[in-house]
Amino acid sequence: MTVKSLEPLAASKYQTLPLSTLKDATLGIEAEYYLWRLLNTPPTKEPLLSALGGFPYGLKQAIEDDLAAFQAAGIKPLFVFNGLKIARTEKPFLAPDHGPASRLKAWDMYDKGLAAQSVEAFGDAIALKPEELYRYVQAILRENNVEFFVAPYSAWPQSIVVIL
Repeated sequence: MTVKSLEPLAASKYQTLPLSTLKDATLGIEAEYYLWRLLNTPPTKEPLLSALGGFPYGLKQAIEDDLAAFQAAGIKPLFVFNGLKIARTEKPFLAPDHGPASRLKAWDMYDKGLAAQSVEAFGDAIALKPEELYRYVQAILRENNVEFFVAPYSAWPQSIVVIL
């Protein structure tokens, strides 16, 4: 049995505790996964991002809200960003890019006055990948005096080394 993600396996085992449980701890945060969650889950997912372009408008506020929650709970966050990709896993020109077709369909719906459906269609079109926001997020972390570092290669093994 192959496990591609821990979330489905752990779904039945989730436990919710107050954030203050981690008081006086350093919390290692893998930046790519953190950003993916912000970009793809409510309330921070911005469905019109692919239509409007640019950076997500609410991203900076969402990150600063999380940082404030960590500070209020007495937790020191440590963000770890991916470095170089030695083995490229994606093949950009072999897989079809459905983004332009999704945006065209969404604009067509918009032109027909189907506002709610067009917003949903724009939300389905992929706008940004987490790694495209690394420099922007690092600037936000610097402004807020939050520690981060860029791993030489992948962030997750580096995170384990830092924790140990």
